[in-house]
Amino acid sequence: TLFRSMPRSVLWVTALDISRDHPILGIGPDNYRLVYGPRLGLAAWDTRVHTNNTYLEILVGAGAVGFAVLLWLLVAGARSTMALIANATNDSITLIAATTAACVAIAAHGMVDSFLTFTSTYVVFALAAGLHYRHAHRI
Repeated sequence: TLFRSMPRSVLWVTALDISRDHPILGIGPDNYRLVYGPRLGLAAWDTRVHTNNTYLEILVGAGAVGFAVLLWLLVAGARSTMALIANATNDSITLIAATTAACVAIAAHGMVDSFLTFTSTYVVFALAAGLHYRHAHRI
């Protein structure tokens, strides 16, 4: 292969380093892959590589503002999920449990991968979240 593989730890430290230089609004969505190479002193790098962490990808791309929005979304989603579970009926509990598990798995996987920019994974996430919250107005 033309490019050497970058360990996650290097990608993560580089993302944090870049985010310190652009703390408020970040460097723009999906730009990490374009700027990590020069930051590491590389003459050539793989522009398909992301931070390998959804949360760091948002922090470096959208800064503290975007990261705060993400945290708000996660907290709001968790609170809504707790209300769904508390008010679940026998007819809805199985789907709520399954979609809760899917959303938790996706959020956990975000710690070791930045995948929401890939169509196949963000569609799965959107379907899981949509199925999950379809009960919100029925309870």
